[in-house]
Amino acid sequence: MELFRGVLLIWVSVMFSIQINSSNVHGRYHYHKKQNSKGSSVPSSPVSAPEVAPPLVPSTPSNSPYVPSNPYPNDPTNTTKSEYIFDVTNYGAIGDGYTDDTTAFREAWKAACAVESATVLAPSDKTFIITSTIFSGPCQPGLVLQVDGILMPPDGPESWPEADSHKQWLVFYRLDDMTFTGRGDDCISIGTGCSNVDIDGVTCGPSHGISIGSLGVHNSQACVSNITVRNAVIRESDNGLRIKTWQGGTGSVSDISFENIQMENVRNCINIDQYYCLSRACRNQTSAVYVTGITYRTIKGTYDVLTPPIHFACSDTVACTNITMSEVELLPHEGELIDDPFCWNAFGTQETMTIPPINCLQEGKPEKLVEVSQFGC
Repeated sequence: MELFRGVLLIWVSVMFSIQINSSNVHGRYHYHKKQNSKGSSVPSSPVSAPEVAPPLVPSTPSNSPYVPSNPYPNDPTNTTKSEYIFDVTNYGAIGDGYTDDTTAFREAWKAACAVESATVLAPSDKTFIITSTIFSGPCQPGLVLQVDGILMPPDGPESWPEADSHKQWLVFYRLDDMTFTGRGDDCISIGTGCSNVDIDGVTCGPSHGISIGSLGVHNSQACVSNITVRNAVIRESDNGLRIKTWQGGTGSVSDISFENIQMENVRNCINIDQYYCLSRACRNQTSAVYVTGITYRTIKGTYDVLTPPIHFACSDTVACTNITMSEVELLPHEGELIDDPFCWNAFGTQETMTIPPINCLQEGKPEKLVEVSQFGC
């Protein structure tokens, strides 16, 4: 019996000890659960813990050098196109209309010639005097001569020695892919005093085309003769081949030849206008610059239907004479064919049938032809 009591006492003691330990464990679990309801498993502290920066992660080794956002700020191989501009004033050109700027143009040309897609710039608001000069190549492709100002030849026979291109002013030699451009509205403009001019292989447009004139302004005398334009292309232009004179002028435009010209969507492809005026205030006058000996040969392509492709508006008193049309074929770029070219007091011959037909061009000579001697130059 004593043995049984001893075993029972030991069992009760063990069970009581286990119950106490179980209560303590349950209390600690409840405490952590209560803290979790506040959003943190760590007891709060009256002093905030300092922020700890994340550990630095070593960069991946690379054999490539560091490249900044602008890798070559001063590298000429990464320059903009504007830095390929060779301004003639930086080479000594004055542009006052009196000083000889030929050397500056030659030096700028020489420097630009060695650089691909370079531009020789004659800036605006200046007048540059250039003597007879040959701009020669070969040069790097894409060379541009951009004339925003005015180029003028020198006056007087002393400026044109026989041994130095006596008959030529500006010559471009041994050049491919070169562009000559400017800000004038005419692609080529021929004024009074020009004679024996040969224009070959130009491409124009958009522009006002190839123009002779305006001539005879303020009742002045105008003289233009022996002009040849051939192998040209005129694109997207307001005019093609134009001769324009003011009423009241004197003198003559004679022996003009336009040969092998391609038109591409051009208004007023062939145009003689002896009533040229920049306003509506121009008064009618009987005197006019005499236009004679004009040849249009192999003029083909397309025109803008907004205006007739052929327009001959000649003076009432001084008719246009000796106009020759040969192999003229002009078709509308869009729309229907315009079959009524305009003619007024224009005389000449058609060597071949023209497209569109130009039945208004009168054959022979006018009944009243003003004495030609008074229009001599």
